[in-house]
Amino acid sequence: MMSKVYDFLKENEMLPECFDDKAIEKDFLRDIKEKDTVSMIQTFQRSTDSELPDESILAIDAGGTNLRFSEYRGGAFSEPVVMPMFGIKEEITADKFFDLMAYEISKYDAKDIGFCFSYPCEILDNKDGRIILFAKEVKIKNAKGKIIGEEINKRIAEKRNFSILNDTVAAQLGTSADAGIILGTGFNICFTDRKQKMIINSECGQYEGLPFGRFDKMLCKEMKSSKHVAEKLISGAYLGGVIELAADEYFGRRMPDFELRDVSELLIGEGILYDFLNSTERNEFREIVSLIQKRAAHYVALMLKCLLKGQPKGSVVKVALEGSTVYKMPGYHEALSAALSKIPGIECQLIDARGTLFTGCVRSLLG
Repeated sequence: MMSKVYDFLKENEMLPECFDDKAIEKDFLRDIKEKDTVSMIQTFQRSTDSELPDESILAIDAGGTNLRFSEYRGGAFSEPVVMPMFGIKEEITADKFFDLMAYEISKYDAKDIGFCFSYPCEILDNKDGRIILFAKEVKIKNAKGKIIGEEINKRIAEKRNFSILNDTVAAQLGTSADAGIILGTGFNICFTDRKQKMIINSECGQYEGLPFGRFDKMLCKEMKSSKHVAEKLISGAYLGGVIELAADEYFGRRMPDFELRDVSELLIGEGILYDFLNSTERNEFREIVSLIQKRAAHYVALMLKCLLKGQPKGSVVKVALEGSTVYKMPGYHEALSAALSKIPGIECQLIDARGTLFTGCVRSLLG
């Protein structure tokens, strides 16, 4: 017997069972082949468990929310310097972005830089990177086609050697895994391609073939962000807004403005939403959240299944998992683990990759 909440979400096409998985899988595999919206970027990186070098290396993590710097020296990382990601608070030009990056980098002596750049970027054979786009609602104008290390080196006195890699790739390298999933502000998957013998950054968060429900479409309209990309069904930048729109209509009154962290607080029995709702409504709200989490996890598993299609049956695949949303939002990790366990013919072993991105940045310079 289905619940009232389940029926409500199904009526609004917010559940995966409203759609044909086989048709989605077929389209996703076509997209992989044609590189339509799934870029399948070569990284020129191989997963390794090699010891880290002794020389000084600067590790940079440019994420969807924060920008972090840490210098690796003498077998240890310095305390990270953390600041808001450039282009989060207001729109800036690409020139301004590179000016700011060069200024921060010039504070460090390290000549080698492992730069974890969490946005679609073509990796060149010298490991520098050409920007494809800024996602996650970061607003930096005229960045497409700019080569990151090259642009920064124009602005500093002492030239540096850059290795640009995606955060998903950094998580895989940092844990010596076979694949990586980032599920934080944004979403992405990378994996080791057996034929090419290197890590491929799929950029599947930009896939446009997943079906959007009514509240997903409403959020896109509110955000004036029309593209129906996969990360809008999965990642932390959007889940709070989708849950709020669904809850507004389900309860027939406007909820207090809230963010995803407020949802997490309700799930543990505290916060503004907990106080706003009565006991019955709290349970219904929890069910809304749980079903939307399960939908997100379902589509992550479907995409990973397609990306690992070349794996022999019975393979054990170590999957590095990193991202604030999957670890901070109660229930999400469990939903993802359950969804991955249903991929036929493959056993996915989730590895906690929190705190390993800087290690991945350093390892990216080894090959």
